[in-house]
Order: sequence, then C-alpha cells, then structure tokens
Amino acid sequence: MTAAQVPPGSIWTGLALLALGVIAIVRGTQFRLAETPNFVQSYRGWSCTELVLPFGGLHLIALAFSMFRDILSSWSHVPLAIVWLTSGVTFFLGFLVWCPPCLIPAWYWRARKAGVPRHDPHAMARFKRLTKAQQRTTTWPNLPDTP
Repeated sequence: MTAAQVPPGSIWTGLALLALGVIAIVRGTQFRLAETPNFVQSYRGWSCTELVLPFGGLHLIALAFSMFRDILSSWSHVPLAIVWLTSGVTFFLGFLVWCPPCLIPAWYWRARKAGVPRHDPHAMARFKRLTKAQQRTTTWPNLPDTP
C-alpha cells in the first residue's frame, strides 16, 4: 500500500493520536520535573496518573504510527508493537492499579525516609532542592530553608 492509498480517516486519527501523545509526554515531564512536586498530593502509594502520563503519551504515539503500518517497512512492526505494549501496560497499571516504585523519583523515597510529610508539596519542594548528600543527612524538623 502506498501513502496515496491510506484512507483520510486514518491520517487524521493518526495525527490526533500523535498530538495527544506529544501533549501527554510534555505534561507528564512537567509534572515530574516541577519545582513544587504536586504529584505528592494525590500519590497514596497506589496509582499516580501524573507520574505515568509520559508512558500514556508514548503509547498513543506508537498507536499513531501503527495507523500507518501498511506503508511502514516490515522490520518496524515488531519494535513498534513492543513499545506500544510495554508503555501501554505501564500506563494502565500505574493509572488504574499501582504505580511501580521504579517510576517514583528517588528524592521522594529519601524524603519519606527523612520524615517529610507525605502530602505536603511545599515541604517536599524544600527537600527536593537540597543536594543528594544533604538529603541523606537531613531529617524533617531540621529542613534548612533553601532559596
């Protein structure tokens, strides 16, 4: 099948999925790298939409490219399917059931170990701004004020 034979509906659907996937990756990365980590307000140890959003975006992008599988070369089907499946499973697992601990930022675990209140984004932001060495030696009541 050539590019001229692809139905227009597939093209528009693929472009829409691609746009949604890029938006999900950008927003998910912004959530993860935000100076004030707002995901801590909703994270209860189970599912966390903000942290798995980039995987949902990757899943949508792989789905968008699969719309054009007839014009893609045959060797690209397997890697595309692997990306689609693994990112989809990770997204739906973290969105609906349980966010894998490997997706939680390392500073969050150090903050919990130091006794920082779990659902206070401002205390978590103060802890996040510390260096890794300071994070390992600091406890909650003694958090230094950082700019």
